[in-house]
Amino acid sequence: MEPLRRELARLQTTAQDLLAFTRLRAGGGRRAHHAAGAIAEEAVAALLDRADELGATLTVDVPSERVVVDAAEGDLLRALRNLIGNALAHGLGERRDVQVTVSADADTVTFSVADSGRGLTRNDLARLSQPLVRGDGVTGPGSGLGLAIVNEVLAAHGSDLDVATREGGGAVLSFTLPRVVR
Repeated sequence: MEPLRRELARLQTTAQDLLAFTRLRAGGGRRAHHAAGAIAEEAVAALLDRADELGATLTVDVPSERVVVDAAEGDLLRALRNLIGNALAHGLGERRDVQVTVSADADTVTFSVADSGRGLTRNDLARLSQPLVRGDGVTGPGSGLGLAIVNEVLAAHGSDLDVATREGGGAVLSFTLPRVVR
């Protein structure tokens, strides 16, 4: 019975992700001014229980000053949760930590998700960002739409997902949005 429940949960996730992907392709949510740090903190808070279950450390580092972006808040939250969820599912490595960072300069705000896994190349990222593509050997829950959804959200916000290698090993996935200066 348990394999059937897992498959049903996977199919439900796939259906929800397909609906989200279709909505994003049609234009996504309404944009407004939001505190970037609050968005990152909310995305992390939603996944703290999952990190605990995995024996992983999940931290968030945001600027002490209020940094504002013009964004579709729900879409941006979903993108960050997808990145953090992928890091927890596929990028823990021996250190078993994921760090979410928001940094800002005078003109831009950068959101980063750093894991402690084996890393990711630009080619890997490009392949895994295609709809319904999953990593080699991945058998657990997931639809293969997570990074495709992230790309749709970022495209709607005029940004792209970038990948770098984390110092000490692991991947850093990041994107930059214009900063709203009041």
